[in-house]
Amino acid sequence: MVQEAGERDEAMLQEVDRRTSATDPEADAPPTTTRPDVELLEAVRQGDPGAFGEVYRRHEPVVRRFCRSLVPADEVDDLVAETFTKVFSAIRAGKGPVDHPERYLMVAARSTAMTFHRRRAQAKKTADVIAQQPVAHPEGPEAHDAALAAAMASLTPRWRQVIWWSTVDGLAPTEIGARLGLSTAAVASLTYRARGALRSAYEAALEGPPAS
Repeated sequence: MVQEAGERDEAMLQEVDRRTSATDPEADAPPTTTRPDVELLEAVRQGDPGAFGEVYRRHEPVVRRFCRSLVPADEVDDLVAETFTKVFSAIRAGKGPVDHPERYLMVAARSTAMTFHRRRAQAKKTADVIAQQPVAHPEGPEAHDAALAAAMASLTPRWRQVIWWSTVDGLAPTEIGARLGLSTAAVASLTYRARGALRSAYEAALEGPPAS
């Protein structure tokens, strides 16, 4: 029973990750139900895998506009995702909003943005350290070293920081969360997006610039 609940929760969090991606064709899809918020939120508490996706579709545009007023453009996707993740975790823990979730989402966004601001200086310092580190590839080709370095350099400081802590320093999600002021679920979501961005950037760097 606990395992099934965990699998449902993971599916809902992956849905948030997918819908915060700029390439998701359903990201701007209109709501697909007229169920009131109070019913959707109760359904989330009961583990309905589709209910939280509907809450997200219904309120994401307003939350995203608010997030744009709080953080730089390159952190908006992270803030939106972590805001919904925080509210989702609260709901599943029996807390959080029971109706009209926008106010709760705004409060969550603002508190998370404050954490972003507090950590930005630390993230920049860590990113500068990472940029100065030589990158070694197990196969040795210099072309792979250059591609990986270029891919890392293309990421936001926050993404580079979480990749460094999780991969190089070997920190557990709970340890990273303690440093960033995030829940374990939010760290997992952030790491998932950061690694996906690194993979895409690395593949693009290996292919090189398009032939003229």
